[in-house]
Order: sequence, then structure tokens, then C-alpha cells
Amino acid sequence: MTEQTKTQPLETKPETYSCFHCGLDCPDPNLVDGDKHFCCSGCRTVYRFLQENKLTGFYDAEGAPGARPQTEGLELRYGFLDDPTVARELLDYHDDHVSRVTLSLPQIHCSSCVWLLENLPRLRAGVLNVNVDFLQRRAVLVFDHQQVSLRQVAELLDKIGYRPALMLDSSGSKATTNLNRSLLIKTGVAGFAAVNIMLLSLPAYLAGEAAPDATLAPIFRFGSLLLAIPVLCYAALDYFQSAYSALRRATVNIDVPIALGMLVLFGRSAYEVLSGSGAGYFDSFAGLTFFLLLGRFFKQKTFHHLAFDRDYKSYFPAAVLKKTESGEESTPIRNLRVGDQIVIRNRELIPADSILVEGDATVDYSFVTGESTPVDVAPGGQLLAGGRQQGGAIVMEVAKEVSESYLTGLWSSSLFAEKQQPQLTNMANRVGKYFTAAVLAIATAAGIYWLAVDAARAAHVVTSILIVACPCALALSSPFTLGTGLRLLANRGFFLKNDAALESLAHIDHIVFDKTGTLADSRKTQVSVLGEGLDTRQQRLLVSLARQSAHPLSRQIVAALPSEEPLPVAGFTEEPGQGLSGEVAGQLLRLGKPSWVNSNNTPAAEPQAGVAFSIDGEVVATLLFEDAYRPGLSDAIADLQQGFTLAVISGDSERERRRLGEIFDADTTFAFRQSPHDKLTFIQDLIESDRRVLMVGDGLNDAGALRAATVGVAVAEDETAFVPAADAIVEAQRLVQLPRILRFARSCLLVIALSFAFSFIYNLIGLGFAVTGKLSPLTSAI
Repeated sequence: MTEQTKTQPLETKPETYSCFHCGLDCPDPNLVDGDKHFCCSGCRTVYRFLQENKLTGFYDAEGAPGARPQTEGLELRYGFLDDPTVARELLDYHDDHVSRVTLSLPQIHCSSCVWLLENLPRLRAGVLNVNVDFLQRRAVLVFDHQQVSLRQVAELLDKIGYRPALMLDSSGSKATTNLNRSLLIKTGVAGFAAVNIMLLSLPAYLAGEAAPDATLAPIFRFGSLLLAIPVLCYAALDYFQSAYSALRRATVNIDVPIALGMLVLFGRSAYEVLSGSGAGYFDSFAGLTFFLLLGRFFKQKTFHHLAFDRDYKSYFPAAVLKKTESGEESTPIRNLRVGDQIVIRNRELIPADSILVEGDATVDYSFVTGESTPVDVAPGGQLLAGGRQQGGAIVMEVAKEVSESYLTGLWSSSLFAEKQQPQLTNMANRVGKYFTAAVLAIATAAGIYWLAVDAARAAHVVTSILIVACPCALALSSPFTLGTGLRLLANRGFFLKNDAALESLAHIDHIVFDKTGTLADSRKTQVSVLGEGLDTRQQRLLVSLARQSAHPLSRQIVAALPSEEPLPVAGFTEEPGQGLSGEVAGQLLRLGKPSWVNSNNTPAAEPQAGVAFSIDGEVVATLLFEDAYRPGLSDAIADLQQGFTLAVISGDSERERRRLGEIFDADTTFAFRQSPHDKLTFIQDLIESDRRVLMVGDGLNDAGALRAATVGVAVAEDETAFVPAADAIVEAQRLVQLPRILRFARSCLLVIALSFAFSFIYNLIGLGFAVTGKLSPLTSAI
């Protein structure tokens, strides 16, 4: 038997392979495509699918980034989406050609996922646009339902490994709620364990040099071990998964040193308890996990705030004109109810799904679909929230309550994505790589030293270094500080789109102001008519035309010259920066810059102030506007001039230059008669000169400039158009607080810098105890 055993051939361990697509182990070494191995036919199918469509760049960003697809039963899984009723409940928008849907995709985990999903239009004809929200694991897809159905879109996502979590109630909000609940439970488990382990550790701490009670000490120690197990296996699981995922892709993120510290803490503590050599560091382990999870929970709540997913009614300053028995009055959007009739003027946003009552609507749904071709709607037709009227004023009846989450979704649309990714928000992960390398180097050097000096203490020193070194402040400082900053600013009427905007705001060195509707309070401007004035009929014609526009000067005319019931306007057009035109009662009206109104007649010298009004080509009046600047503006400008270069750009004439010169100093740049394109060019020139520009405007004729600036701030009056091109919205009466807001933004970055410095200081102090072998459980807990 012995001889026979000796002659048996030795078994060799078969070579193992990792899946080229998802990185998991491959049970079948023969499942290959060329020299690439795959764990299943699904991963190989996705690879071939990407290869056929020349999208193998998906694998360049990170190794094995794919999610493993589950292709069994794919044909039957999404059959219910062919039901029109079900599809309508899921869709955000639907017209004759285009549909828009928001889907929860829990499998999104890295930048390669985002890259692949946003390239779906190359994979399937009919998919027009995909915008991925990485933080919330969601994607907004716009598709042509005449070429590809919702079912086929879902099947395509599933086929490449991103199975959508379809919920008919809120398009993914339930998934977010469940995620919040899970994180909250984990935080509670860690907190419960931390508090009780600390109580069980108190006798050992209070005993000092004396030996703890021989009967109770083991009970306390094993009790701490039992409490720490669910913290390790459940509460801290996300950190281990994140670290493992990073290491599998040959990268290091901020969770790698944290997970390493947790493992060493628990392992060292478990060894001491089981061997009877000590009480371990379970209190430090549970406390560390609790505070990290508390920070992650706060971070998640912050991200929800950044995405404007909380109560829309509490901070968004939007209003519309509502028709009442006494006329028209400005009404906050939050007060709209089904059946209310509202007036939407040229370039204003439709706030709720409605039925057109009066006027001919030409609606631009590009905010919703990405398609810029306007849609014509006749009275009785349906108007969908998110569209923007491109024509004269219309009257509509609200058919559904305002959808806060949908409207605010426009705020973070891919059409208005961040201009650049600031450095600070990703600094923690970058520092994490160097931090991990430094800690391992110190541990290795200390281990070598103590092996030569006192080998019995070497293991204690190495584990102590791994225990005490933790980049926790690096991971927590940015979300806590920026999240709190956004909340405090929102409470004071300054609403930033995201934390990146707050960071950019802190680096501003050049501020550009629009004048009309920004520095000047359009509600208090005085309007007068030059010459013989207007008779009752001419005044009615003027108000009928001006009523179609949301421009501040148009609103001032309507407010200053009340007339009889406005007449319908046909063929209305508004040329940005020039004026309005339209046909009323068979007569052609023009209102705007004198040079533009007089374009078909003998040019006249432009008056000192105001706009011209013509009927059938004859100028019948020139209207003057006496600007009323906002209270406290002079003090605010004087404060800003201490640290910033200022400029004023306006579409008006130079009539206000003297008064502005009394507010701004001689170094201020003034530019008048600026068209929207001129304003955009002005900002772009500053940006190209490496200036960090803050543009402040009303968002009507300067949306392009707001978008081009480093930070664009839209000033909101009682009646305002939604300006998603801006990075922030400020309530008009709060504009004079701009100096304090900029100082606050800088102080936020200072707090983060101090947090980083504090992190390095306490790590150096802790390492001092660790490398000398003096790290006790009490020191670690402190």
C-alpha cells in the first residue's frame, strides 16, 4: 500500500483565470475569446457585443470593470413593459417621437460603467442620449420610441450587465430609500456596539496598573468580542467591499487603508482575547466604524441635497402669473393647484402638465429631450412640464400638481453639466494612495528595526502602526464641510447647484454684473413717456405686446401702464438684446432699441434713455426708465472692490454710466449696448486670460454668459424664469450679501484645509506611540 502510494502521480493545481469582463474567477478555462478568459457565456457575449460596436475602450479605464449579466429569461423578464399603461407610469416624458425615462441601475460602480452607459447611442439606434448620475446609480435615457421600445431599452441594459430596478411608484426613489435604511441600520449596529464595548472596557481602563478582576475580566473581554463580530461582518462590510473592488482593479482608494486598519484592529484584538494576553482594541474598532458610517450617512444626505431631491417648496424661488377674478397676480409655483389658469410668456418654463386654453404655443422641449425642434400646440392640446414657450404669452390650465423632482431634475441635466471637476472633491482618494503607501513603508521599517532590537515587540509595533494610522478626517472633512456650507447658504437665499460650485466660488477673482434686473430693482423702476404721450388705444396696444415677454423692461411697462383687457398678439417674436414685434388688431408693432425699431426708417439719434415703440413703422413714443438700484448696493460693491476686479455689462445705453460711476470705482470696466453674444464673448475672453469669473445676471439675455463663467449666479425676482444654465440662484433681495457669501465660501475651504492638517498631526502623534511600542488600548480609544 505504501509503495503504491509513493508511485501515484502528484496532482497539480489547475491554473486559474480571472474574467476579462467582470474580474470573477473562471470555472471553465476553455470559455475564451482569443486570449481572453470569461467566467460565463454572458460576459463573453457582452465583450463580443462591445467589440462588434468598437467600444472595447470600456476596458481601458479600469481592468475588468464590467458587471456580470444575468441573461437567463431575458425575453420574458420585460414583457410587461409592452403594456402602454405601465410604460406611461415609468416615463418622465412622451410625445409622438421621443420618450424620456429615469432608471435605477444599482450595478453602476466605476467610471467605466458611466462611459459605457453614456455610449449606448452607439450600441443601439434610437437611443438618443444617456446621462448617468453616478452618486445615485441612476441614468436618464432619451430614446425615439418609433425605433426602439422601452422594453428593448431595458433588455439592452440587462444584456450588458446593468439590470434596471423598475419601480412604478417613483422611478428609483424606493431604491434610494432602501439604501438609506440599510446604511442607517448599519450605523445603529456600530453605534450600539461601540457604546456597550466602551462600557465593558471601563473596568480595565479604571484599574490602571492593578490587575482587573480575574472572574469578570474574561466575561467583559468575550462580551466585547461578540459585540464586535456583527460590526465586522455587517456594519463595516461596505468598506471591505469597496477596498476589495479597488485592489481587484489594481487601484487604491481611500477605503483601502481604512479597511486595512479595521481588519488589523479586529484581528489583533481577537488574538489578545482568545489567547488571554489582553483586552484588545474592540472599543476603538467599533467607535471608528460608527463615526465613519455616521460620516457616510451624512455624506449621502448631502448628495441628496446637492441633487435637489429634498423639499422643492422650501427653497426654490419660482413664481408664475396666475389669472384671478381681479386680473393677474404673481403666485409661487408651490401654490398652484389643478384647475388654476396661469400665464406663460415668451421663454418662460412650463411648471406643470397643463392644457392650453388661449394662444398658440410653440414649445421647446430641449431641456427634457435634448431635441431643439419646437413643438406647435393648438388650444386644447397638452403642454408638458419642463417645456419652454417660444412665442407670445399663452394661458393654460394646470392639469397636474407641480412635479418637484422632475423640474429640479432639469437643474442637474447633462445639458448643464459641470464646467470642470474641481480638485478638492477627489483629493481624499488621491491622498489615500500615498497615505497607504506611507503607512506600509513605516510599518515595514519599524518591523525590521524591532526585529533586530526586540523581536518579541515587532508584531505589536507593526499592528499598532496599522491600527492608529487612519485617514478618517480626509474622508469626512469635505462632505461635512461642503454639505453644511450648502445648507447654510440655502437658508440665506443663496442656492448652489452642488459642492463643486461652492468650491469654485471660493477661487473667484473677477466679478461681472449685468445691470437690468440685477443691480437695478426692476419692480421699482419708474417709467415715463417722452413727447405727447400715448392715447388709450395706443397704450392698450403697447401693453398687449409687452405682456408677451418676461424681460424686466417689459414687466415694468405692463406694471406702469395698466390698460383694458390685452388684445391677442399674432406672429410674436422676441429678438434677444433688440426688442419685440407682433401684430395686434391688424397693426404691426415693434418695441425695443430705437436703432432696431427704426431699422426700416430714416435712422434717428438714439435718445439718452429708454426704448422706442412703433405702430406700422411709425415711432409713436419713446419710453424712459429711471433705474432704482437695490438698497445697500453701494456698501456691497465697496466691500467687493477690496478683493476683486469688477465689471458691469449691460444691453442698455450709457445713460446710467454716471450713476454707476458713483457706486463703482474708476478701475471698474463698463460695457454698454451689449448683445447676448457680446456678453458671452466678454466672459470667454476673461476665462481665456486665466481669470476665474463670477457672472451675476437675471438669466434672460445672459444665459450664455452665465454658462461660460466659472460660476454663474442667476438673480431671482418674484417672477422668474428657471435658469438651469446657472450654478446658483440668489434671491434678489439677498444680492447685497454677496461679499459675505464669498468670504463664507473661502472659509469653507479653510476648514477643510485645517481638517487635513489636523488629520496629519494626529496621525503623526499616533504613529509616535505606535513605532515606540507604547500604543495601549486606552491611547488608541482616545
